[in-house]
Amino acid sequence: MKKLVTKSQICDFLKVRNPLMKPFVGLVMGLLGVNKINRLYSPSADLHGGEFITHMLGVYNVTYDDVHAELASLPDTGGFIVVSNHPFGAIEGIILYDAISKVRPDVRIMANFLLSYIPNLKGIFIPVNPFTENPEWSSSVGGVKTVIRHLSEGKPLGVFPAGEVSRYHGHDYPEDIEWSESVCKIIRKFNVPVIPVFFDGTNSRKFYLCSKISSMLATALLPRELLNKRNKHFTFKIGKPVTAAELEAFDNPKDLAAFLRSRSYALEANIPVGNAKYRNSTPQLIDPPRRSSLMVNELRRIRKSSLLFSYGDYECYLADYDKIPNIIHEIGRRREESFRAIGEGSGKKLDIDDYDTYYKHLILWNIKDNTLAGGYRLGFGDMIMREKGMSGFYVNTLFDMDDIMSEYLKYTIELGRSFISVDYQKDVFPLMLLFKGLMIIVTRYDKMKYFLGPVSISSWYPKFYQSLMVHYTEKYHSFSDMENLINPHNPFVKDFLKVDIDALMPKSIVDTVDKFDRYMMRLSNGDYRMPTLFKKYLKYNAKLMCFNIDPNFNDTLDGLFLLRFDDFPADELLMLMRDCNDEEKERFLKRFGKSLDDIK
Repeated sequence: MKKLVTKSQICDFLKVRNPLMKPFVGLVMGLLGVNKINRLYSPSADLHGGEFITHMLGVYNVTYDDVHAELASLPDTGGFIVVSNHPFGAIEGIILYDAISKVRPDVRIMANFLLSYIPNLKGIFIPVNPFTENPEWSSSVGGVKTVIRHLSEGKPLGVFPAGEVSRYHGHDYPEDIEWSESVCKIIRKFNVPVIPVFFDGTNSRKFYLCSKISSMLATALLPRELLNKRNKHFTFKIGKPVTAAELEAFDNPKDLAAFLRSRSYALEANIPVGNAKYRNSTPQLIDPPRRSSLMVNELRRIRKSSLLFSYGDYECYLADYDKIPNIIHEIGRRREESFRAIGEGSGKKLDIDDYDTYYKHLILWNIKDNTLAGGYRLGFGDMIMREKGMSGFYVNTLFDMDDIMSEYLKYTIELGRSFISVDYQKDVFPLMLLFKGLMIIVTRYDKMKYFLGPVSISSWYPKFYQSLMVHYTEKYHSFSDMENLINPHNPFVKDFLKVDIDALMPKSIVDTVDKFDRYMMRLSNGDYRMPTLFKKYLKYNAKLMCFNIDPNFNDTLDGLFLLRFDDFPADELLMLMRDCNDEEKERFLKRFGKSLDDIK
């Protein structure tokens, strides 16, 4: 039987020099799982390279996720470096090669002694030394030379920058140590794309117990850990390439190493967790629509008093509840449809509540299709404070507000329940026209100074990405002077998984709303961006004061925003008023504390 590991090699590894101790080496080989590995290895001993790996994965019955779509983001030509966490110690190197070699057969993997001991893998794995307390690539001079030659030839390389398998380091989960700065020096030297990878999973409890006793003992147990990966399915995620601009944001290798480590661990958020779409109950069937002619007649009756403007196929109205009963029914339908489509919604047949009866309704109507294209609900603070007090505001159902807030609320227009009907969500105009309607309303209510209201993040977003948005807004778009005036009924607790959030989000990468939005899209491999309305409010200079989880809206995460009219960006105002003449533009700008002269 051909053996992968011989007794003499184990003697060398354990530094056994006394002949009297050699009989015990066989016992050690059994305890370490080496004998079983030899038996599994023997039938494939004459295979080499990728053929050997494919055969061994079959023998071990090891499978892994289909990553075809993620592999498509790898460069077709030229060098690149894949950086991955190191949770197992061996099997991830084999899987990483097997996956990447399907699109780039010239890839090589930098690996520890266990894989470099396998002669069949010569030419695939580059050995490094795992036995230093703080491993550096410089401890394997020959390996570094091979790496430099490989990358110089324009070929891809896979690296585990921790240099050793993950262990417990003060948290209640195993994780990599700090990643090697030397890897980052190589990245800078060759200026090649960097691809983050994350492997999900852990080794056995026995391994971690032994690692607390001795790192050498834990390393010796890696063959047994490789054995217990038989008949297992592995989940791993390949991220989008780190951009050149992101790499250039770091002045020193240590910060870059922390950033790349965080990019790897952030990919854990992309692993599906199988949450139910509707968490609390099965939603009711949405009411069928009423005849459009009934709604057209209502609009005809209120046209003179309520029409704000017309634009192309659209008309925009501000109407009272009691004047439009059929349209209110349609608003309830369309709200619920559009909210459910993104994982929100009341779960009722109509999204209508008591606040609708005394709030005003901004209506966007498509006259060509005779249908409701979108809407907003507006509460005018002076009237609400006068007739109902602070408890009359919808936001009071989500947040507790200090009495000092009454000085803000009486000058506030509360916004909420905004929606674009599902059929119009690919059209760029409806949301823009709703905002134009809001701007016109502001010019008609001189006493008002603020917009205030909840802006939602669906519970369908993984909690990690919800946490990123909360962290970002708290850091760059918050009202620090109001943080003690408002408290959520159901506070949101951020969860960054195993990620160092400060390392993941340096200011230079997320210093504008658009840059943060694009960055989150790259982190999520294109699956998640900021909600459109959330992003719009931030671009309009709204400030977030607090976040709350709404159990009555499918656990939607609501951020309470406040937007001072004087803070509204002039260029955004002009965008909304681009069909107006200069005199009209000047009037609008003046209401928001600005002038055309300030812009020109």
